[in-house]
Amino acid sequence: MPPLAHISSIGAPAPTLDAAVERFRRGCYGGVVTMSTIHAATPAVQTQMPADAADLRYCREALPKVSRTFALNMRLLTGTLGEAVRLGYLLCRAADALEDSWPGEPGLIRDRFERFLMALNGDTLALAGLSAEARAIASDRMALALVGDLGRLLRVHASLPPAHREEAIAALEDPLE
Repeated sequence: MPPLAHISSIGAPAPTLDAAVERFRRGCYGGVVTMSTIHAATPAVQTQMPADAADLRYCREALPKVSRTFALNMRLLTGTLGEAVRLGYLLCRAADALEDSWPGEPGLIRDRFERFLMALNGDTLALAGLSAEARAIASDRMALALVGDLGRLLRVHASLPPAHREEAIAALEDPLE
């Protein structure tokens, strides 16, 4: 899978949802995400929430199922920064699964990206609908199961210290910086 690499113009006026979805989709396949709304699209929860051990364990167990190589290297990062990097990677894989692991007509794929962005922005209805649909077809496709369990990923995000919450999203920005 190509890494999601860059989200430009943080702090710039947010583009329309159509433009953000198109940039996000293009980024998943061109290796570069240029969606300037990712910080605006982070979960609305600003207060650090206590970590749920089951959700943290889920992320740790999911990573080697979607990338054995990345999981091997993740052993070197510990603490909340390690959790943030792991979470950032899993969010990238979940976004990638919206098109790679879940084929459909362009309009349906676009709708999934829109709901993914809405869920990242705290829309619980979008989260519930998208997750339920993904769980119904995930079977043995772990990357798609991440979409089904997006709520778990977002709860882990909310449990990170504020600086590491930003790092989890920065994983979507530019891994070379």
